[in-house]
Amino acid sequence: MRNLTHRNFGLKSRDMVMAGKNAMCEAGDSYKSIAVKSGHFKQFVDHIRENGIKDLRQVEQHHVNSFASKLAERCKEGQIAASTAQNMLSAVNSTMAYARQDNKCTVHAVHEAGLPSRSHIATESKAISQENHLATQMQVSERLAVQLDLQ
Repeated sequence: MRNLTHRNFGLKSRDMVMAGKNAMCEAGDSYKSIAVKSGHFKQFVDHIRENGIKDLRQVEQHHVNSFASKLAERCKEGQIAASTAQNMLSAVNSTMAYARQDNKCTVHAVHEAGLPSRSHIATESKAISQENHLATQMQVSERLAVQLDLQ
């Protein structure tokens, strides 16, 4: 059992990024998830260090909000996609929740942070027309035609 009153919530590291990784390990995240989230969390740590924060216990809601605003600005400028910004904020939210063992420093990406909703969601069918389907079936073997019908 760790002591939440110790530096970086007792996550066995003086480095905030490493403490975040330890929190993710403690929470049972996979190695791949830890690798991806720690990269995003490092950007958050760089942001809060600019504000003089040296310990995860000093992080408050407004720090996460300011990072979210920075991400929203980068989206508007076209530097990152909305999905990337949402993934980065999600990594910060989950890592801080693991470290703090509460949800007091989390920000909802779209509703609270003002990040744009994800785009590039299919709105039309990519399937070929029925006429093209029938024409293709006529050109292939009977077995393949039946398989195409099943699809």
